[in-house]
Amino acid sequence: MPHMTAFARNQWYVAAYSHEVGRDLLGRTILGEPLVFYRTEDDGTAVALHDRCVHRRFPLSESRLDGDRIVCGYHGFTYDTTGSCVYVPGQKRIPRTARVASYPVVEQDALVWVWIGDPALADPQVIPRAPHLA
Repeated sequence: MPHMTAFARNQWYVAAYSHEVGRDLLGRTILGEPLVFYRTEDDGTAVALHDRCVHRRFPLSESRLDGDRIVCGYHGFTYDTTGSCVYVPGQKRIPRTARVASYPVVEQDALVWVWIGDPALADPQVIPRAPHLA
């Protein structure tokens, strides 16, 4: 049995500098989880989703944006900012289980923070301040 490293999941982690997250998809691995980051078109809110398509595990970070939706570069499964699959080529019905995890994100002091653990426990007030970075 392989040795597994235990991570403290219910805590905020720095994922990127604010300037690194834009309209280009950015792949990062945090606590062994592949994540993809990008900003929404209208207000520039940072989004973090699991970086593997539910269909063939293709990296969404190697895919493309269509508005605020990620279109998987392999077969075109399309995900909204919440991680829900909203389009499957050639299918009218999308299974409710077709979704990728979405992670709480906070942008503060020029850093993008992500919460990998239980989203109900994600309290932005506990993020350490770093105003010297802003």
